[in-house]
Amino acid sequence: MTRGRAWVGALLTLLLARCGILFAAGEVVPSGELVVGAVRFEGGAGLDRGDALRELPLRPGQPFSQQKLAESVEWLRQKQIFETVRPELTVRDGAIDVTFWLEPTPFVIGVEIEGGKHVDSETLLRRSRIREDEPLSEERLEAAKRRLAAAYAERGYPNATIDIERITVRPGQIRIHVRIVEGVAQRIVAVRITGLPADLQAAAQQALPFKTGDIAAAGLLAQGRQAIVRTVRSRGVESRESWHLARSDRRHRPWSFRRTN
Repeated sequence: MTRGRAWVGALLTLLLARCGILFAAGEVVPSGELVVGAVRFEGGAGLDRGDALRELPLRPGQPFSQQKLAESVEWLRQKQIFETVRPELTVRDGAIDVTFWLEPTPFVIGVEIEGGKHVDSETLLRRSRIREDEPLSEERLEAAKRRLAAAYAERGYPNATIDIERITVRPGQIRIHVRIVEGVAQRIVAVRITGLPADLQAAAQQALPFKTGDIAAAGLLAQGRQAIVRTVRSRGVESRESWHLARSDRRHRPWSFRRTN
């Protein structure tokens, strides 16, 4: 019988440990049916405790279960006002006291941008989607980094690095510092147009909206194609020919425009 109780206690300890639940130091999980003792909240300044105790699946005096504990954690997370929700269990006289340690999701009170020269601050703020008086989770922060890196790649700076630091002003309030290292711009080193008669080729070259040395920003290939098609049609050439445009990913390779029948 003693071995059976020990086995049940060890199993429950294992299941709860796998869910990231902490027991107070030195506590031993007893066998048999456990009930919920006290339910406490630590750090949840924005939480209506009365509402939480009424709505939480885990309630004092009711049987304790791992499922109800997990549902309670998820209920608190759905409030979207906590960065982390960490339950701690304390066994006392056949009951389990549950303390939820709540870390509030920080709200942004200011944003500073350092190092951005070729993309204006207004555009960077809009693309990052970091706004004052709104919460900023770790997931949203990482997404902001990716969007800013994409914005620079579109402007011809594919190697730009973005670092975003969260500076805690006071609990629940942070100031954001964005550091940008733009890196070297990707530039056009040569442009080639093939498959046209000499007179049309010279006209098409002059019609291109970019030249050697310009920054290879996104969208230039499409603009170049449109310019060539307009030039050819303006000379009275209406054909079923299509144009293939290629852009090398390597910095020192030329762009090419090739006609295909």
